[in-house]
Amino acid sequence: MKRDDLYRHLKVIGGMRVLEHGFIGQRRPLQRLLRVLRTSRDDNEVPVGGALVLGMKGVGKSCLIGRALDRHAQHEPRARPIVLHGVLDDIKVIQQFTDAAIARGDRRAETILQLEEAVPQRIWRLLTSHWADEPIIIVLDDFEQNLELRDDGDARPSAKAAAMLEVLLPACHGYRPKLLITTTASFSMPSEHPRALTELRLGSFHSSVLRKLWMRLPEVDRSKISPATWCDLAERLGRNARVLDWAMTLLRGKTPDEVADMARKAGQVPLRWKGSTSPSEEQLTELARLFLQTLAMDEARARLNDDALTFIRRARVYEWPVPKEGLQGLIDGLDIDLDRDITVLQNLGLLEVDEMDGEPAHRVSPLVEPNFDAEDPERWHSVAAAFWEQAAAREGTGERFVRVVRAWE
Repeated sequence: MKRDDLYRHLKVIGGMRVLEHGFIGQRRPLQRLLRVLRTSRDDNEVPVGGALVLGMKGVGKSCLIGRALDRHAQHEPRARPIVLHGVLDDIKVIQQFTDAAIARGDRRAETILQLEEAVPQRIWRLLTSHWADEPIIIVLDDFEQNLELRDDGDARPSAKAAAMLEVLLPACHGYRPKLLITTTASFSMPSEHPRALTELRLGSFHSSVLRKLWMRLPEVDRSKISPATWCDLAERLGRNARVLDWAMTLLRGKTPDEVADMARKAGQVPLRWKGSTSPSEEQLTELARLFLQTLAMDEARARLNDDALTFIRRARVYEWPVPKEGLQGLIDGLDIDLDRDITVLQNLGLLEVDEMDGEPAHRVSPLVEPNFDAEDPERWHSVAAAFWEQAAAREGTGERFVRVVRAWE
């Protein structure tokens, strides 16, 4: 599949938000995805049927998938994605699989898809027989639209989504087709296939990537904003790829269609920065607020008790994602169970998910809490500094020693 055709397919047919150009900053996750697609194994040489890409809205999950498919097509020209975006239903599933069969000129696949059987059974029959050795890649994009959030752990897939997973996971684990899922919320896998997919936790851009992003800007944009101002702007916007893209468009004196649409729905005048080289704090706050509306952040906060909100304010002390041990010292005096509540807060969008030393790590994005504003701040700065001192002692990189100092700022 040619590059232009691939991206047209992902955007127009699949409904995915992908960047054809300008992808940057996710080299390690990209390598892991390519390994899965090419070898059917994760980094530990464990056989897998695909990958689940988990992360907050706007961090580039769909872009990462698009880039991986583009690179994989260079290695396997016959590979063709079947994209199922958003809520799964029988009509959508059959239509997308049938379109793929027609594009391949595969009449036998069309016949299988027209059988008088339940839709999951037809998909199972196709993937485990006629397409068992075909380089088919199934993408479930924005899968969180099929999930019911819970207050005691992982989300629960809808009945239709669960039925499809019961088919797709073993088919892609045992045969050549592969499954890629993007989601903002972690969810419980079918008990028979708990490790059929490798999990990639995608966080915001790392600080080291920000200057590289500035260097990739067109020269006319670089002349408007210095590297220091760009990095400050990026930090305020949570280093979130989508919001940064909106900000650069606004700095060019234009209003992104998506931002204009959000403003209209909120009954507000569309944002216009008039090409300002240094947007004000008010402008940045308004842009962040519009983005948070897409996350239903007000509704998310309304679901939390006072202890959970206090924990979020304390956790903002960390500028970088940390594993559970880094958050343990912040729950003193609170009715918080990290084993249970981290997942809940993550699925509500209040904690950003990432990785540290191969383990799940979380932070509170500046988009959610612009500043650290907890009571007894010195105590929580001390907790953060102690964690980074221990982390630096285990792996004495310069960056981690810097984080010890920054924990007191």
